[in-house]
Amino acid sequence: MKNVIKILLIDDESEFRFLIKTDLENEGFEVLEASDGVTGINLAVSENPDLILLDLNMPEPDGHQVFRMIRDHDLLRDIPVIILTTGDDINDRLGQTTEVADDHIAKSLDPKERTARIRSILARDR
Repeated sequence: MKNVIKILLIDDESEFRFLIKTDLENEGFEVLEASDGVTGINLAVSENPDLILLDLNMPEPDGHQVFRMIRDHDLLRDIPVIILTTGDDINDRLGQTTEVADDHIAKSLDPKERTARIRSILARDR
């Protein structure tokens, strides 16, 4: 039996979550959703996802704080995290964050490229 890859999407924008979830489910992934960081952390602990997609621009706790919570948590620290940003400028994606995530991608990234980058990270971590 094939093992389905589970991705946790933490983002406060419901329309974006719907679009990403639809794209990723069409690619064969199982997608869990959280609309805020606290719910996302709790879901990650209970569901043990293979990868986390994390929006930086959320209300308290913001994505920076949630990322630190993930990396500080004994059960979560080894899960790959891709940081999602709205900025297309590389400085927005890399320069304003001190987090060393597995990748930083713009929310506007082409769905095929997003999927390829997710698969690359998952293959690397297996």
